Parts: sequence; C-alpha cells; structure tokens
Amino acid sequence: MKAKILMTSAFSTTLLTIGGCDIVIGRTEDLLNKLQKNSTQMIKEANFKISETHRLAQERVEAAEKRVKEVEERATASRKLSVDELANAFWDLSDEDKNAFTGNVKQEVCKVKKITVPPSN
Repeated sequence: MKAKILMTSAFSTTLLTIGGCDIVIGRTEDLLNKLQKNSTQMIKEANFKISETHRLAQERVEAAEKRVKEVEERATASRKLSVDELANAFWDLSDEDKNAFTGNVKQEVCKVKKITVPPSN
C-alpha cells in the first residue's frame, strides 16, 4: 500500500493519500504526532505478535520432540520384546535345528540370552 503526504505548511491542512484514498487532516504537526503514536503502537503490536509466534512455535517443537521420544521408547521396547521372543523361540529348537542357522544368528541369540557362544561343530 502506498502512502503519500502533501504538506503546505505547519499550520495548514494536510492531504494524506493511502491506497488511493485522499484524507484531509488538520495541522501537519498533529498529523505527525498521530503517525508517530500509530507507528509506535504498531511496532509494539508487531513485537508482541512475533514473541507470541515464537512462543507457540517453541511449544510445538517441544511437543514434537516429546512425541518423537515416546515413539522411540515404544519402538525400542517393542524391538527388545521381539528380539527376546525370537531368542526364546530359537533356544527352544532342537540342537539339530539350531545348527541349521548361521553362526551370526547363534551369536546374536547368545548376546540376548547373555550366555557364551557355543562352539561350532
């Protein structure tokens, strides 16, 4: 929006054009005082809006971080449960069936079960 001010003297009327609308205002000194008050108020309002926006954004970031942490905790708990279940199922197999798996699987199961790796045959 464009603003144009036409002043003739400090004691005459002032023509203020904002967005194509002409506004006739009293003395120039009064106009400048009004503009200064309005701009100061607008700056205060803008600063408040900026700080409020920043506060809301910070709250959203913290809430998102909390949700991510909760999801990570659930995923870790779920994964651990699955690994434990898999290790138990593996351990319940017969020795012959256990030998069908590669050494890496046996090592991982033994890590979960916290036992030493049995020697390979």
